[in-house]
Amino acid sequence: MVVTGAALEELFVHAADGLAVQLFSAPERLSGYKVVRRTIELNAQTCEELLVDWLNELIYVFFADGFLCAKACVSIREEAVLSGCVEGYSIPPKDMVYAREIKAATYHGLKIEKNDAGLEAEVLLDV
Repeated sequence: MVVTGAALEELFVHAADGLAVQLFSAPERLSGYKVVRRTIELNAQTCEELLVDWLNELIYVFFADGFLCAKACVSIREEAVLSGCVEGYSIPPKDMVYAREIKAATYHGLKIEKNDAGLEAEVLLDV
């Protein structure tokens, strides 16, 4: 998955959006589900590790709790400390429609690079 953003926070939000598309294949069904909010706090050694931790947390809550992130807001400080608020849908197990089963975001080939538009990250997802 390749994502871009003008700043690091926007990159993380776009990564969450891209992951949601990869996980759930029936967006037309979402209007009937309860909207919930969650807070996510993460720490890592580097921004790359933080991105993997962020995506893996969203994968975990999707498969463990049926929570699909629809909107994210993140603040990243001190290089690799994330505070985030995510809003999304609580989907009952009987209604879960997977686009694909993603096991994890990986470190293989992981990179965040600056470009003319801001930042670009490449993250491989283990399916």
